[in-house]
Amino acid sequence: MKKISIATLSLLAIWLGGTYIISEQTEGALQTQINKTNLIYADKGISYKVRSYKKGFFESEAEIGVEVTDPLLKEILDDSFKPLVMNYTIEHGPLFFKNGFGFGLSKMHKEFKISEILKDNTKSEFLKSIKDDITIVSDMRVDFAQNADYSVVSSPIILKESGTELKLSPLSIEGQSSLENFSGDGKFSFASLELKNINEDIELKLKDVAVDVKLEEFIENAFMLGDINFRVADMLFHDSSSNIQSIHTALDVIVKTHRDGKSSISSMVHGDLDLKDTKLPTDFPDIQSVDFDLNMKGIGVDGLIAFQKASEEMQKKQSELIKDVVGTTQKEVEAIYSKLAILQEEMIGKILNSLNSMLIKDKTTISYGLSAKTKDTKKSSAKVEIVYAGDLDFSKSMKELEIEVQSKLLELLNAKLDVILNKRHIEALPDAEMLKQQISMGIMQGFVKDSKDSYIVDATLKDGELMVNDKNLTGLLMPLLMLSTGGGVMAPQ
Repeated sequence: MKKISIATLSLLAIWLGGTYIISEQTEGALQTQINKTNLIYADKGISYKVRSYKKGFFESEAEIGVEVTDPLLKEILDDSFKPLVMNYTIEHGPLFFKNGFGFGLSKMHKEFKISEILKDNTKSEFLKSIKDDITIVSDMRVDFAQNADYSVVSSPIILKESGTELKLSPLSIEGQSSLENFSGDGKFSFASLELKNINEDIELKLKDVAVDVKLEEFIENAFMLGDINFRVADMLFHDSSSNIQSIHTALDVIVKTHRDGKSSISSMVHGDLDLKDTKLPTDFPDIQSVDFDLNMKGIGVDGLIAFQKASEEMQKKQSELIKDVVGTTQKEVEAIYSKLAILQEEMIGKILNSLNSMLIKDKTTISYGLSAKTKDTKKSSAKVEIVYAGDLDFSKSMKELEIEVQSKLLELLNAKLDVILNKRHIEALPDAEMLKQQISMGIMQGFVKDSKDSYIVDATLKDGELMVNDKNLTGLLMPLLMLSTGGGVMAPQ
């Protein structure tokens, strides 16, 4: 009995000692995370601040304020929402007892209703249109390795107003994230959504909607590397007044952005659209699915960040000027638009200058692809790939750049085009006869190859030489370019 008592008291002492140490560290850790978060959102018009912190032994109380600095967003929120303040009870580890037993450094639990953050006039309208107030429940647990498990769940949402009804299953956000660098996995999802307009016989239904995010790295707190997967397992849209009365599809889009070198990244977007039972108009092919791709390789990181920051700076300054337009005199409005024109010219110069380090000669590549398959399994596809092969100085004036691009056009880019058009698909298109006549002209000129089942274009532009379906057609290219650029383009040396 004595040994058990000593062991119990020892365990209690260890737990209390651990709780004390953690309680001493939690406030500083919270402030550190707020500072890191603000670095990421610094240019997004949102900042967080620890307004108060009451430290306790087993738990502490924290009040976090959210300040909206973007003028347009602030104006929108100020009309309907109270100042955004979040109150959290932080339970200290190493053992947790509230809202489920567990281990870790700290744990937070928060429940609130949407109506609590609405201003009185908006709140009354909101409660009239909704069946039950929306409850938000959030939990986060921080382990001893400074990794956070988090979840945010809403109650079901049912809204009715002016013949329109929305039914939305609980929204869920869950994941794991490193508090050191914010890397981790996350998922946003909901099981179903139904939106109806009874008066106009319009209906939208979504099932099993999810966004999966895998965050690997933030570059300079501005650009995210990782994977994003957006999925809609089933989407049904009905509109009795439309030519396509019923659209029944599924969508899957994947975005992958990773480093492909110390100073460059690549990004890939791939999407699958399954048309399921969609009934297209009779003058269109009976399409079963559509796939699309966008790939970018060899994009300079420094230039990409400069481009993003310049774009955000331009948007912020434009917002600040535009917010002053309402309620001003005609003369003041003209002055504001004059400032906007000057700002636009300045910002475009910065954005263009970022291309000096974003585009890498013979490495930066952009490609687009699109393919469609009909229910008879016939397939048509098109893909174009463009490689930057120039060494333009984008710090020059717009006029100088325009002249240089026109004179060196064939030296700046290498390209490849692959097109396969199934003949069955051509037959099913509107104005098929006119399109076939144009294709016949292309065949005569050597731009199109006629195979058994398809029309094919296999074209390559490299070092100013155009090869189409194994034929050198550079001689036909130059007159077209001369005509389109007013004689500005020159043949490569």
